[in-house]
Amino acid sequence: FFFEEAQCAGGLWLSSWLQFLLARELPLPCVLRLWDTYFSRGVGAPLQELHVYVCLAILEACAEEIMELDETEVLWYLNHLPDLDMGSVVMQAFNLKDDLQSWYLKADGHYVRAVPDDTPFSCHEYFMTNPSLSGRGRALTDRRDIPDLLHTD
Repeated sequence: FFFEEAQCAGGLWLSSWLQFLLARELPLPCVLRLWDTYFSRGVGAPLQELHVYVCLAILEACAEEIMELDETEVLWYLNHLPDLDMGSVVMQAFNLKDDLQSWYLKADGHYVRAVPDDTPFSCHEYFMTNPSLSGRGRALTDRRDIPDLLHTD
């Protein structure tokens, strides 16, 4: 919606993001880190599927800066991305992918896909907020709701 208002059609920048795997838009150290992740996933891994989530994660990481730009500056920004923490971008891409592809294990041992209205299960959030699994070894002082690993209807 924002890009429509800014009159910055996806065809002006998105095709390059997808076709050249961000090689033209990111600084070289970021490209090398990103491509290292892609190559380390192996030959059979669906590179293009992950790359779409990486693009979404980059837009999410840069959203505040993009929203502050004039219409004329948005296209330039999207074609000259700043130095980003690619580890965080890749992790967010995996989280986005995981959120969209969440499954629940039912008590009878069968898996069911989470419906979009449910809160998706994030493995990263679960392990980072559960002190016994994260290796931190002490209870959290600010206890948040930690989802059950077993979902029952």
